[in-house]
Amino acid sequence: WSVSGRLGVNAMMISLQGLANRTAPLLYLLYPDDWPFTYVNSVLKFYTDRRYYAMTELKTTGEALQGLGKYAKGYVVWDTAVRTSLIVSFTVAGLEDALVVSDREIPLAERAGLKPIEDFRGKFAGMNDAQIYAWAFDRYWSRCSREFIVWLGGEHGKVMKPAVADWGTANKAFFSDLSCRTTDTAEYALARRLLSEMKPMSMVMGWHSYAKDLEEEFVTLTSSFGLRVEGLNTIPNLSFSARIPVSPGFVFRNNHHIAAGTRPPVGKKVYIACIQTDGIGLGAWLKPGRGEIPYAWEVMMNYTWMAPGMAEYFYSMATPNDYFIGCLSGPGYLYPKAVPRDKLPPLIAMAREQMKALDLRVFETMDWSAGSEFEGNTDLPEEVIDRYYGGMPEALGFVNGYGPGYTFTSKKGRAFVSYDYYLSPVRPEAEAVADLKELAAINAKRPYFLLVHVREWSDVRRVKGILDRLGAEFEVVPLDLFLAMAGEKPTFEERFLQR
Repeated sequence: WSVSGRLGVNAMMISLQGLANRTAPLLYLLYPDDWPFTYVNSVLKFYTDRRYYAMTELKTTGEALQGLGKYAKGYVVWDTAVRTSLIVSFTVAGLEDALVVSDREIPLAERAGLKPIEDFRGKFAGMNDAQIYAWAFDRYWSRCSREFIVWLGGEHGKVMKPAVADWGTANKAFFSDLSCRTTDTAEYALARRLLSEMKPMSMVMGWHSYAKDLEEEFVTLTSSFGLRVEGLNTIPNLSFSARIPVSPGFVFRNNHHIAAGTRPPVGKKVYIACIQTDGIGLGAWLKPGRGEIPYAWEVMMNYTWMAPGMAEYFYSMATPNDYFIGCLSGPGYLYPKAVPRDKLPPLIAMAREQMKALDLRVFETMDWSAGSEFEGNTDLPEEVIDRYYGGMPEALGFVNGYGPGYTFTSKKGRAFVSYDYYLSPVRPEAEAVADLKELAAINAKRPYFLLVHVREWSDVRRVKGILDRLGAEFEVVPLDLFLAMAGEKPTFEERFLQR
């Protein structure tokens, strides 16, 4: 994935994938074992063994171009001396049906019978990113999708991991990694211009550049236009999975533990519920321990239409202890405090429909528009919370935050509970045990409802090992039961952000 290494070949294959998969699932790419989305090989096995798709392995790029080169009309050359030229090249790939190549892959493209469409070698020498993207805006923006735009950020410098580019290429999206930091005036102004011209509730795919701005700056800006983020830059094979429908007759069924309206008995205990955040595809789904304890998982709700076959993969693998919840603040990732007041209700309505389709009864919010978990204020005002209560009448309850938060309420038996603990994957187990016991001592009133955010790189068996050391006063329960009990007997102090 380095400019001097295999990035050129990888980028070429990702662009070919986007072109080949526009109308049918033809090309599925394998990724390294340490790829952030760990399910690549497992999903392929599901497609072949359970969905009966016949696959032929292509061992070389030459084989791939020989078999699938017909889906390209030519090629665009990016300049290895100007990394940003590769990002612009993906825009060209979608609009012109072009294969993306560096000078090293030109012979491959020529042998496949392709001719040059654009050549960016030397084109952007001496230009900064703001100038390069302004040039691309003037030349290509009018022809690009207004439903999808791609931020091809994440890694920076001499490395790029553009796995999401197949989706952007397939959908003729405009690509950039513009800064969303207000002090980067030229890039910020162009980012605002792009986002302002997208259709309502359209999708920002990919991720911000780790070299330019922060997650909260990126999502605050996208949310300010009522748009929704679906990350990351490393998400693979979306153009393929988008073409895999669910099996005939398949219905999404979650593992509910309590019927709606049921009033569960509540003891004088410390009740713990665990939620694995940062998306179900990252981290622990395929690691040891899943199914051994009650555990909740965030679901990428847009998979109902963006990757329905992959959503079926997760649901068909779930154990009775795996419980899915909707996220994150909308039909995709957004910050409700940053969304204009008139734009939030339709976003919640769309999230509600996705919840119904996926049989979800718990929804999660998070807002870093006024600071992250380390500084600023991550709490929500009552007027925003009331919009979720009113817009999601079927929801059993709501969870909130990332790090510990301070927004709590219960309305007609439906609890809104913030995280009390963030379990880092590097926190020693003995110290995590001590932390949880200290929280139980501080919050002495019983029952005490202790919501735990498990960072995605902790596997479930490690979490179970921590929880098993807490003692008889603690009880780990399914999240829906946890929220029903919290709504029945809300011993927490009601608290909202006071604007």
